[in-house]
Amino acid sequence: RGRRAARRGGGRRHRRGRLPGALARLAPRLGMAGPPGDLGARMAAADLPAWATVGALMTLKWGLGAGGAAVGLLTGPLLPGRLGVLVLVAAPACGFLAPDLVLVRRARRRARAARAEAADLLDRVRLVADAGLSPRAALERAARDGGGPLAAELRTLAALGEFGAPREDGLRRMTERLPIPEAHALAAAVRRAERHGTSLGPAVAALAAGARADRARRVRDRAQRAAPKIQLVVALLLVPAVLLLVAAGLLVGLR
Repeated sequence: RGRRAARRGGGRRHRRGRLPGALARLAPRLGMAGPPGDLGARMAAADLPAWATVGALMTLKWGLGAGGAAVGLLTGPLLPGRLGVLVLVAAPACGFLAPDLVLVRRARRRARAARAEAADLLDRVRLVADAGLSPRAALERAARDGGGPLAAELRTLAALGEFGAPREDGLRRMTERLPIPEAHALAAAVRRAERHGTSLGPAVAALAAGARADRARRVRDRAQRAAPKIQLVVALLLVPAVLLLVAAGLLVGLR
């Protein structure tokens, strides 16, 4: 029974991985335009599954655009005036650009999570490096218990090194999948430490201090942006409510 379940699961995974490849091969035959140059980088930053290839995503974009065009053709004539023309033009554009919006949202969410954990993770790297471990071992040990995107990328970097991949390729992959200042600065510090044979601790200590300062600044910025929103709520809800109560009291007094 276990072997049959494993075979069924493997078959489903094989079919799921085969579908994007078929879609990617279908796009050039239909005369669809190729992907933009930065689409692969945006997909890497969004941490899409391995089976989601650039060709499959472009085929999905064209399919959603065609579906939006069909919706516009069906609903546009039913709408009055220029609204129908607007729907006819906007529906395919929205369908074509919807996957890009998903990529941007996923990449921003990962970047925020990575920047939030950067200060604590860099502190752990500094402590382990000060204990005398090499840069590779320090990164692996510090990221072992982390649950964020940056820790996951460091674990992948260590795993690639164990399988014999060049360190530069692993660092480049990390910065492509996490295009944030902390990841680029950490990669540069690792390159310098390995090139000159020095400890990673002092450089990472400065990076951790900078990450903590950036985190405090982002918290202050969010607090400053929240103040006008609170004032808007007070102006639109609380002030009219108080005025209604005052008006109700005046009406009762006039009776």
